Amino acid sequence: MIYICIPTTPERRSRTEGLVKSIQENTSIPCVVCVYENNDGGWVPAVYNMLENIDGIVWLLGSDTIVEKGAVETLYNRFIETFPEQDGVCEPFNEMHEDRLSQHPFAHTRTIRKYLDKRFVHWYSDNWFTIQAKRDNKFLYVPEAKIQHNHFTNGKAEIDETYKTIFNEETVAKDKLLFNQLTNE
Repeated sequence: MIYICIPTTPERRSRTEGLVKSIQENTSIPCVVCVYENNDGGWVPAVYNMLENIDGIVWLLGSDTIVEKGAVETLYNRFIETFPEQDGVCEPFNEMHEDRLSQHPFAHTRTIRKYLDKRFVHWYSDNWFTIQAKRDNKFLYVPEAKIQHNHFTNGKAEIDETYKTIFNEETVAKDKLLFNQLTNE
């Protein structure tokens, strides 16, 4: 079973509904869609809360994405072919980063827990996750699996309260300090 996990916030309910609709319309493989509404905007704590009772293959998606036709099937097939032991990460194409960053990892929950450091709130968590997966040769970029990332930095969304919460100076500084400590160890 594939679990598509979507951490979101109350203000993003309509965006989340659009994402769920895109999954329903563009996916033919069985999957379970899990939505977790997090009031504080912290992505990493939300992911860990969602995964608490899940053991299996997951795809972590932000509520600011739309899944294109065949993306789930393509990621699943490449994941199983490349990582038959299910210890690796597949990353779909999105125009914001291509193969440089795993922002929407498709992996087993064991791998997510191994690479996603609980001490992050949001910022730099994907950078650290990617560095570790690439270091271990456990990262595969799958450009034929496509999502649309509707983010304010690429001009496809307005800065909403969720972005403001995670972009506050204290959160960014805390996560940057942790990232710098981890990369200098």
